[in-house]
Amino acid sequence: MKKFLTFLGGVFLIIIVLVIGLAIFMGVQLGPADEEAKAYARESIEAIATVWDADAVYERSSDTLKETLNQGEVVKLMTQGARAVGDLEKLGEVTCSTNISTTTGDGKVITSECSATAEHQRGSVDYRINVEERNDAWAVNGFHFTVTATQESATEV
Repeated sequence: MKKFLTFLGGVFLIIIVLVIGLAIFMGVQLGPADEEAKAYARESIEAIATVWDADAVYERSSDTLKETLNQGEVVKLMTQGARAVGDLEKLGEVTCSTNISTTTGDGKVITSECSATAEHQRGSVDYRINVEERNDAWAVNGFHFTVTATQESATEV
């Protein structure tokens, strides 16, 4: 009985060491991935919202998002943003929640949900953007904005 308990304790110790090692390994990988996600999210928000460019939405969209986009709706949404708050003037800090997964089919995939607040010509906007990296290429999976305040000079939409 004593040998069995010693063996069982050794197995649990090995499992605990492996879990701690995996957590450290993932933590080391997650730091740079989070910074890359923040940088890509910032670039994407600036590319799209600086002048509310519908073409930038398409250029940065993942294949999955492109399948669901309706060009007329995207143009209408960008026009509404431009009329409501105008061009981007200052983008605040981008914060992200990043995950890394590895599978045999897709390989390493980094997904991140990022948010930021920006000041525009006639108001402020909260952005939420979902980005992913597959096959060493970043793409946008979702782009959402909420106008949080407008000045009196904003055009009604």
